[in-house]
Amino acid sequence: MRRRRRGAGRPRKHGLKRYANGRLVQGAVKRAAEDEMTRREALSVGLSARMRHHRVTRAEAQIPELGYLLGRLLRQGQGPGRASRGITRAQHDAGLAFDRLRKAYHHVCNGPKALRAVDPAIFSAPRPIGDAGGGETDPARERFIRRRYAKALSAIAAADPQALQALESALDDQALAPGGLPPLVAALQALVAEFGI
Repeated sequence: MRRRRRGAGRPRKHGLKRYANGRLVQGAVKRAAEDEMTRREALSVGLSARMRHHRVTRAEAQIPELGYLLGRLLRQGQGPGRASRGITRAQHDAGLAFDRLRKAYHHVCNGPKALRAVDPAIFSAPRPIGDAGGGETDPARERFIRRRYAKALSAIAAADPQALQALESALDDQALAPGGLPPLVAALQALVAEFGI
């Protein structure tokens, strides 16, 4: 008498630990369900906090752009007659490009995240490559990043004296100071022109 191969029943649950005979390791199903529940609870808590803090609906709270200041300003600036309350898509993209450039610059310099004043010695002083968490960097790329960052900073400084402070506050997701939107818009517009966006 031959035994028939089991083909009926529920499909196998993938991603769970099994013994060599194919049976599930005890507790694996329960742990997977608990992990999924924990993820859902954390997402729910984050969404409810975003709804309460930014006064948006649940559907709007799920939009990723509302998770950071430039994204919220972009949403405020969209629509007819709303440009004075927010920023444009090009300004938003320029702000994100500057943030990536800023992170690359700080990575190259192996320095602290917040450089408030740019010292010309920073650009001319030789830095060891690959020390203290910086990682190995190509010297040509390092020079390119330093020059690009210096040009971006000079464009921002030419736009408005308070523009750099407003831009750094926005990129660090801090609230803008009263009257901080015009310097931020000036900085972002200077970056749009600098980056050619």
